[in-house]
Amino acid sequence: MYQQNSKVSVTVTSTKSVSIQPRPFITQAFFLMWLDGNMDRTVDRYRNTLVYLQNIANDVYTFTQPDECIDFLTEVDDRKAFLILSDTIGKEILPLIHDIRNLQSIYIFGDHEAQHDDWNNSWNKIKGKYVEIVPIFEALKMSIKQINQND
Repeated sequence: MYQQNSKVSVTVTSTKSVSIQPRPFITQAFFLMWLDGNMDRTVDRYRNTLVYLQNIANDVYTFTQPDECIDFLTEVDDRKAFLILSDTIGKEILPLIHDIRNLQSIYIFGDHEAQHDDWNNSWNKIKGKYVEIVPIFEALKMSIKQINQND
């Protein structure tokens, strides 16, 4: 099943805690999805990433199974979707999701950047391949800003 996350604080170090103020709820014309078969929600790295994603969008959905992600994406309303996709399962799922109308952009995330040099040429919704998460945040912010300006 998908999980919508609602955590609002993140531990930065073992002695410091940063509290992130929740934004007022505003209906957004988009949502974020993150598919990673190796996602472990108990690991600080994943929890921290989710907190940052929640600062970008009200609705963030995480998946560990490709079928659940595909089902959710095909059954969801007409809002625009942005997907962070693990490079380890990208080749498997891309042919199944690429033509879904409300899927706006795909961001490939993982350690195997050199293995996927041809992805951008084959799939125009792929906005980039990233080995670090911060550049994905920046790319998402720019894509969302562009979507908001066009609506």
